[in-house]
Amino acid sequence: MRRLTALALFVSSFYVTLHAGTPGTVSDWRELHDRALAAVDRKDKQTALSLLMKCNETAHTPFERGISATDLGTVLYRAGQAKEALPWLRQAQEYWFGMPDSFARLARTSVALAQAARQVGGYVEAEQALRGALAIAPPETTADTPDREARCLALEELGDMLRETGRSAESRALLVEAGRIPGVSWQRMVDSKVGLAELDRDSHQWEESLEEWSDVGELGRDHGDTQVQAVASRGLGETWLEKGNPARAEPLLRSALATFDVDPVGNEVEIASTLACMGQLYMGENKLAMAEDVLTKALESDERTFGETHPQTAIMHEMLGDTLARRNQMELARDHMNRAVRILAGAFGERSSMVGSALASWGVIEQRSHNPARAVEIFEKSLANLRLGESPEVDTLKVFVMQHYANALKAIHHKDQASAVLAQMKGFQAK
Repeated sequence: MRRLTALALFVSSFYVTLHAGTPGTVSDWRELHDRALAAVDRKDKQTALSLLMKCNETAHTPFERGISATDLGTVLYRAGQAKEALPWLRQAQEYWFGMPDSFARLARTSVALAQAARQVGGYVEAEQALRGALAIAPPETTADTPDREARCLALEELGDMLRETGRSAESRALLVEAGRIPGVSWQRMVDSKVGLAELDRDSHQWEESLEEWSDVGELGRDHGDTQVQAVASRGLGETWLEKGNPARAEPLLRSALATFDVDPVGNEVEIASTLACMGQLYMGENKLAMAEDVLTKALESDERTFGETHPQTAIMHEMLGDTLARRNQMELARDHMNRAVRILAGAFGERSSMVGSALASWGVIEQRSHNPARAVEIFEKSLANLRLGESPEVDTLKVFVMQHYANALKAIHHKDQASAVLAQMKGFQAK
């Protein structure tokens, strides 16, 4: 899921209230920290990191150590050094856990930790960090505004991550919960609506998704935020595309891309996401060379941002594999599909449903390219990973794979085995 970067909001709001109620602050530390913040504001990350290291060395209180570690981790993450950011953010989280009345700081640090962990494929750590913080959230009746804002942010981040890993029902419950917290900022409302809009699109609840994306666009217009408006345009375009209306989708996607292109360095993730949508559009129009071009650019961007082994890049590999197969370049297509499977296995495990889903896509590519024997082999591996009852989405995918598996078996003249698979499939559907 491509969302507005919650981390940017985290940094700005955290810094504004940084010195409020800081017991025993040493003037040298504060002066260094103020200079570090000024370097962050002017996007001089190397100077900011150098000053923050000095802050960490001169910190005298747990509060100062917690702030220094949080800021170091956050700036490292924003500089594209997620792996280096993790030890600092873990350290900061421990400080906040040990300090009373620090839920807002703990939750925001946990969000930064979760985002950095996700970027290097550490989904288990990300989930644990967020759930650990949310477990000690103060009751809503006594929570102040910073606590409510931070709880909403943590719920949205956890919902985002669960959706990305196929746990849609849990994701929806968390995003709905976040959207019901009173008194939060409009940016938090945007992130909740974005998450729900994507969930509704995934489940083909088109009208609900279109309405939610429109609400996001209105919030962007009301607050003069062109970035939010561009995210809404892309969301609307992608929804229309998946609904089967590319004519409505294309101008919306082009409008979003034009806005993001104003700041290509700062918007690399958003540009890659929009290019992926354009690739999907071109594939639907059978403009395969154009699709390959934009998807290759999207993959290269994702690899720069996330690294070559992040699950986000697996999506691009799958899309490129499909495009290349349609262009009769099967060896290249298989290379991309194999890389997607390896990436997902590294992040989620060899027997995960995420790997099963990628294998299902690969099997369809082989089947469509008249390689039924190979498709049978791959569908068998896919089905071994898709455990019935894991989620409604997995159940639906398993039935889809069984249908294709049966057709591939028929193509290699294994009709009895195909009939057995179809009978089993009907039994699942009946349940």
